[in-house]
Amino acid sequence: MILAVYVKMLVFLDEIIYFFRNPWLGHPYFPMFYGGGPNLEATWFAFFSAFFISSRRKWLFYFVWLACMGVGLIYASRVAIVMNLISFFFFYTSPYARRWERQFFLIFGAAVFGYLITFIDWQLISEKLVAVQRLLSVGGSEDKGMQGRFHLWSGYAQALRAGWWSGTGAGNTVPVMELLTKKSFGEDNVHNIYMQCFSDFGVIGGLLFLILAFNILKDFIKDRANLFLLSLVLYLIAGLVQFRGGEPYFYLILGLYIGKKYEQPEN
Repeated sequence: MILAVYVKMLVFLDEIIYFFRNPWLGHPYFPMFYGGGPNLEATWFAFFSAFFISSRRKWLFYFVWLACMGVGLIYASRVAIVMNLISFFFFYTSPYARRWERQFFLIFGAAVFGYLITFIDWQLISEKLVAVQRLLSVGGSEDKGMQGRFHLWSGYAQALRAGWWSGTGAGNTVPVMELLTKKSFGEDNVHNIYMQCFSDFGVIGGLLFLILAFNILKDFIKDRANLFLLSLVLYLIAGLVQFRGGEPYFYLILGLYIGKKYEQPEN
């Protein structure tokens, strides 16, 4: 899959170059393997490295992680970059990382951080690297991604009140928001899986999903070496700002985890 994504980027290299020359586009646009555009493809792709964490063949994890981070940088996906960093942090704090590795990355990370804040002209770098430009603009008036989300969420309360008990129905939140606010949001979801569950399925459905998320997090705290749980936690974190297209991934991994957890031992 990693190879396929990079081959695809070579095929559409002209589109990527055009995007870097025109960063106002937000992301490069060409055919994606995942539905929902480059931001979502880069985000779900960021989870792949989690399954390569192990006590052996560390080089393979580092290679896959760098490849996944590369996709996030080229696609200028802030969520993907953050998810890759969180994935690496979980590796760093997991039982799979040896003591000398933790010490090395702590010293190396501190040295790199000190160099970056002391000697790097971030304004100049952001002009060359779109992903850095988008990270530096988080929360600002020029941050189209977050401004679009804030605009979308501005109509959420009305949809929630309209179906607070029984819900508006699966996938109906945005159409209901548009109907009640007389606005067009140009989206098919609210970019937050927790909000979507409460408005789509009502208070009962929303609470059930929160209970599911809480139990996943609780199990992960107890068993940080479980890669199924790690990938589920990554999805739940990403779900705070987007989730479209990743639902089959989440429930597939959840099913594999439950099956593994409750499998009957061989006699």
